[in-house]
Amino acid sequence: IKELRVCDVLLNTEEDARCSVHSIDRTMGVDSIYTINDECIYNYPKDYYEPIIITEDLLLKLGFYIENDNIIQIKYYMLRLNGYRIDINKCSNTIGKDYGIHIDNLSCYSVLSGDIQYLHQLQNAIFDATGEELNVNELFK
Repeated sequence: IKELRVCDVLLNTEEDARCSVHSIDRTMGVDSIYTINDECIYNYPKDYYEPIIITEDLLLKLGFYIENDNIIQIKYYMLRLNGYRIDINKCSNTIGKDYGIHIDNLSCYSVLSGDIQYLHQLQNAIFDATGEELNVNELFK
């Protein structure tokens, strides 16, 4: 729950629905997450939510497209967001995380590099590096 911020997308396991974090309530010793989607507002304890694992299908829905690097023979996913180039590949240096992320600015300088596993980590990395939110609207259609 310490990784979450408003706008992060999670899976509500009770309702089997993708939801966007609206707020986190830390009163009375029970962390609750208020989430919304197109149809409902939910308020459940944090144990009713799971992170959404990044997959190729998810990246494509988010607007990433596949690029192939012929020199090192690797497939990666790329997105341009307000001048930033965001690359995601299946090369991770961290146990338990399957993807590496790299973000360059307009001048081609690296502004962020790391390993991720879940959608909310991707959202947070992009926001931290660019100040822009990843458009997740396609996930709710």
